[in-house]
Amino acid sequence: LGQRRTVVLGAALMAVGHFMMAFETLLFPALLTLILGNGAFKPNIVTQVGGLYGPDDPRRDRAYSIFYVGINVGAFLAPLVCGTLGETAGWHWGFGAAGVGMLLGLGLYLAGG
Repeated sequence: LGQRRTVVLGAALMAVGHFMMAFETLLFPALLTLILGNGAFKPNIVTQVGGLYGPDDPRRDRAYSIFYVGINVGAFLAPLVCGTLGETAGWHWGFGAAGVGMLLGLGLYLAGG
């Protein structure tokens, strides 16, 4: 498939998995979809970040730092947004928001490609 297509496939699978989590009857298929999406997404996106610069290029370390700061910012904000929606509007909306966030990230990735 190649790295780029696999990242897109993984992100799409994770978005679908999050949307499936909004329905109680789809819990286990949703978890399987999220697992498959994460397995396709994460190793390939990390490899793409590493491939932006040569092994001895000092910008490579900065690229990884920026990448992991983005992950940590998302890990900080996601429970605030999705948890608040889940508590106030219902957990279906919280999981739906996670799917929307994944689609926004996928759109940003595709726009930057």
